[in-house]
Amino acid sequence: MTDSTQEYSPNSWIGILSSPVQIKKYKSKQLLRSFSEANKDINAPIFFFTLNDVDIENKSIKGYHFDTDKGLSKKTFPYPAVLYNRVINLFMKKRYKPILESFRNEKVILFNPVGRFNKWRLNILLSENEYIKEFIPHTVYFTENKLIKMLNLYQKVYIKGTLSGQGKHVVQVVRTPKNEYICRYYKNELVEFKTKSFKQLYRKLRQLLRRQKAVIQQMIDSTDKKIDLRVEAQRNKFNEIEIVGRIIRVGDKETPILNTRSNPKFYDLDEFFLNQVGYTESELYSYKEKLSTLVEEIYTTIEGEYGTFAQMGIDFILDENYNFWLIESNATPGRKSLRAASEREAYLKAYINVLEFAKWMIDNNKTVNDQSLEL
Repeated sequence: MTDSTQEYSPNSWIGILSSPVQIKKYKSKQLLRSFSEANKDINAPIFFFTLNDVDIENKSIKGYHFDTDKGLSKKTFPYPAVLYNRVINLFMKKRYKPILESFRNEKVILFNPVGRFNKWRLNILLSENEYIKEFIPHTVYFTENKLIKMLNLYQKVYIKGTLSGQGKHVVQVVRTPKNEYICRYYKNELVEFKTKSFKQLYRKLRQLLRRQKAVIQQMIDSTDKKIDLRVEAQRNKFNEIEIVGRIIRVGDKETPILNTRSNPKFYDLDEFFLNQVGYTESELYSYKEKLSTLVEEIYTTIEGEYGTFAQMGIDFILDENYNFWLIESNATPGRKSLRAASEREAYLKAYINVLEFAKWMIDNNKTVNDQSLEL
């Protein structure tokens, strides 16, 4: 990637909108390094920037070029043809609206149109799809009365903030035979507490949610371990939905969520089902075909409501028979699981696809149907 901004026309740039932490403070600069490495053969004109770098008056951006040897260098770029959004709260802050309006007025193509999905709104959308709804655990809006009913039905549920992410505001609640309630969640480390009455439970949950709206979701049980599945899906250079990673995470059954703090074991899906479960090649093929069909249906259904996405991270929980149940879809997924379970080439494909799809959109002069700016 060249240092000169003069070698490319103004309408060919790909801008990668990042947080200050990702650009300046994150010591390894994983996002920048990975995109730069992925771009070696593509040679797309890319730059990185934060919202503070945007000059609306002059329609320009003081962005960053990243070189793996020289590090960061800053210069002025035009508005990009394509903006790839990696900032989760871009659409949640009113102060960012003038920037978004300026980008749209200049016909900037925006990926992804939502930084974080509202879990309740997304549940309603996907439940309206007759095919998808069969894979969704019983989910209701969080109220005191509905919590009582869900605990009576299942004894084990999850409480999730509608705008929670990275495991925050996610609480596992288990009712014991003595009608006590055990709650588990992560806050830097695993926290567990017990309440002896429902009133205590509800009051404590309201405190933990900090007045955030929430959903209650049936807890899907496995055998002796908690097993979930992250599917990394993207649009590629042919505008086709491509799965670049299927990562199995295995951890303690009692852990509320499987993330880096819970230290799960990571497996590629093929490795897990062939070597750990004992599937035949034929059984594995059928399993992956069913999964791929569901993932594409979820992806396109979400796009029909929100607009075009360069990628999604779709999470499933596996039950005792390894059936997959949809937990959530992430609009700006991290790639720690993909990096942990995949070869470097497969990991970089996730970055290559984003750049190649952006080039496809520019080359074909496509626009994006951004139906929603609000969560």
